[in-house]
Amino acid sequence: MMTRTQTQERAFDVRAFARDARGSHRDALDLDAFAGSPLDDVALRLVAVLHTVEAATMERLRDMLVTATHKDARMTAFLVTWAYERFWIADALRAILDAHGRTTELHGRPRLRLRELPERRGPIRRALIANVTGADVVAVHATAGLVDEWIVGEAFGALRRHARHATIDVLAQIVDEVQARHLDFLGQEAERLLAESPRARRLTSRALLGTAWPIGALHVPAKARHLLERLTFVGAQGRLALGRVRDNVAALPGMDATAARLAARLVA
Repeated sequence: MMTRTQTQERAFDVRAFARDARGSHRDALDLDAFAGSPLDDVALRLVAVLHTVEAATMERLRDMLVTATHKDARMTAFLVTWAYERFWIADALRAILDAHGRTTELHGRPRLRLRELPERRGPIRRALIANVTGADVVAVHATAGLVDEWIVGEAFGALRRHARHATIDVLAQIVDEVQARHLDFLGQEAERLLAESPRARRLTSRALLGTAWPIGALHVPAKARHLLERLTFVGAQGRLALGRVRDNVAALPGMDATAARLAARLVA
C-alpha cells in the first residue's frame, strides 16, 4: 500500500492543470483533407455519438456540483478544467462533422433498460439522492469519471482503427494527451477514496452497474449506442479493449467483483 509520503510525492498538481488547460484543437486538424478523403458513414456516425457524449460533460458537471462533491476543493477545481477540456474535444468532433456537411443530431428511439432508470430521474431528484449519500458521493464521481475516461479512450481508438485517416489519427493522439492528466487525477482520487470507505465501495459498485456507458450515452439513440459498442468492444481488437477496461476496473479497491459484470454490460 502507498504511504502518505509517496502519495504526497505523486500528488496531482491541480493548479498546473488549470494553468495549462488545452483549448481549441481545430488548428491542429487538417479538416481540408476530408474534401479528397472523406470518412465513411459508419465513422461519421461514431463521430456524432462521441460528440454527444463529450458535449454532455457540462450537464454532468452541473449534476456533480450540486452534491457534496462541491465541498471538495481539489475535486471542484479539477472538474471545472476537465469540463473545459472535454468541451473542446466535442468542438473538434463538431468540426469534423461540419467538414462533411453533417449535423451533430442523432435520430432514433432511446434504449430503455431497467437498470438505467435511475439515470433518467430529473436533476432535482438526482441531486436530493446524491446529497443523502453524503461525502461518499465524491468517490462515486471520481470512479465513474475514471471508468468513463477509459471507455471513451477505447472508443476513440476504435474510431481511429475504423477510419484509417491521418486527421483522425491526430485527433486520437490529442485525446490521449488530454486524457492522460484526467486519468492521473481521477485514478489517484478513486484509489484513495475507495480504499478509505467500505460504504463508498458499495455505492460506487452500484453506480457503475447502473450507468449507461459511456456517460452521456443515455441520450444516444439505441442504434447509435449499438454502433459504439460494436465498433469498440466486438471483434478481436474489441475484446482486447474490453479486457483492458475490465482489468482496470478490477484493479480498483473493492471493484474486482464488479469489473466482469460491468464489462458484460458494455456489449449488452
